[in-house]
Amino acid sequence: MRSLRLGLIPLVLLFLFFSLKRVLAKELDLNELKIAEVEYGEVRSSFTADGYLKPVFELELSSEAGAILKEVYHNSGDVLKKGDPILDLDDQFMKLEVQRSSDELEKASNQKDLSKLTFDKNLKEQEYQTSIELMKLDDLKAQLVDAINLKEIGGTSEGQVESLKLKVNIAELEYKKMLNRFEFNKSANLMEKRKLDLDLNIQRQQLEELRRKQASMSLKAPVDGVLTYVSTDLGRRVEKGALLAKIAKLNSFYIEASCSDRYQKELKVGMRAKVRLNDKFFDAQVSNILPEIGKGSINFLLSIPTSDSLSFMPNARVEVELLRATKSKALRLKKGMGIKSSPVQEIFVMNGDQLEKRILRKGMIGDNYVEIIGGDFEPGDKVIISDMEEYEHLDQIRINESN
Repeated sequence: MRSLRLGLIPLVLLFLFFSLKRVLAKELDLNELKIAEVEYGEVRSSFTADGYLKPVFELELSSEAGAILKEVYHNSGDVLKKGDPILDLDDQFMKLEVQRSSDELEKASNQKDLSKLTFDKNLKEQEYQTSIELMKLDDLKAQLVDAINLKEIGGTSEGQVESLKLKVNIAELEYKKMLNRFEFNKSANLMEKRKLDLDLNIQRQQLEELRRKQASMSLKAPVDGVLTYVSTDLGRRVEKGALLAKIAKLNSFYIEASCSDRYQKELKVGMRAKVRLNDKFFDAQVSNILPEIGKGSINFLLSIPTSDSLSFMPNARVEVELLRATKSKALRLKKGMGIKSSPVQEIFVMNGDQLEKRILRKGMIGDNYVEIIGGDFEPGDKVIISDMEEYEHLDQIRINESN
């Protein structure tokens, strides 16, 4: 019996050794560990895309007439104020056209005045002639009355009376014919004068159009904006309608972006995004997914809020973070090599001069943080996020804080 007891002693000691090895602390240098504090903050899951800023409104400025490109004052990318000169076209030909049209207009104006004087003169002569015919008619009527009175006393014959009546009737017809011609010519003169005025007004408009084209030979910015394109071929002839420049307004932009096609099922219209432009961040939203999918990527558009405070530049490259899900004010822990993707894991937490093992229950697993939904954790707890797989068999570890 005694020999049996003596034989069990080594086994008991071996068991106690391995048990104590699990619970007794092993000392670690704190400088070798990566530590993160439990805190409240946002946890978000996302994927990234590349994009470029594009102006919603872009004005295209074209040549009003064929001319030689004479001078260019700005380059693509320059910020312009309304009225700033962009380029000049050779306007010598347009000057000659304006002078020719101006001379023709003056000539037509003089001709119109002369025609109106002629119309008025002819009409006045017809008015006088009509008055003469009326006086002749009145005289014949007076003669007829005298002849009728003389006939009653035997001073004239019936034949003479009838002859005067015929003359009166003929004179009345002549007067009516002359009056009708006068009224017709009066109306016709008014119409002719209107036609002359219209013809002259057309010529004035043609002259104004030529002057406007001459002014357009010096191309100026119609609005505040950024010059996104300008023709720079000095000495080259540009034809009428040829594109000379493009100006983008600075207060309204959208984003053209693309991401890997492995996110095809996740990308949705209305999906929120965070956009980075240099050191500035702003919100955006997926507004349209383009149907073309090729070369392993998906193309889509994002709308962004209008903001005059952000100095956007057309075609500037931006980084887009598309948000799958977000939680604000979550109890969170920064991710590290020791944070696994499983919903539950054991993890070491600093407690005085040692590390103690706790159970970590995770909710949302984001890109940089995990949400803590269970376990004995409070804001300010210092958690080891380094890979601690080598020490998983221990419950506690002593730490050395010396440098």
